[in-house]
Amino acid sequence: MYILAFILLSAVATFGAGMGVALARHRSFPSFFGAVHGGFAAASVLFLLVTILRDAAPPTLAWWALGVFGAALVGGLTLFRLIFRRGAPMFYVAAHGSLAFIGLALLANVAFFQQP
Repeated sequence: MYILAFILLSAVATFGAGMGVALARHRSFPSFFGAVHGGFAAASVLFLLVTILRDAAPPTLAWWALGVFGAALVGGLTLFRLIFRRGAPMFYVAAHGSLAFIGLALLANVAFFQQP
């Protein structure tokens, strides 16, 4: 199940990276892309939470990954839906993506390198 969570969150990260590249190149994209990215991210983080709760002895790194993804999710919602509604500075976009990448690295460790 951790592998499926990794795949889901990787898809979210890939979509987000595409939006970040578009913003860096000053290209526009439909406004609902952000909502799709955030909604799919929330669903994927919820799936990770359920996966951790269903595990008899979840690894500590899984909890850390969940916390980092939760921070990226709340930070993204706060920054891009409340504070910078018309467009965020690239620093915040990069920080949001970097935080999500750290969560993805932690989850990859759990999904592929932890002993069952």
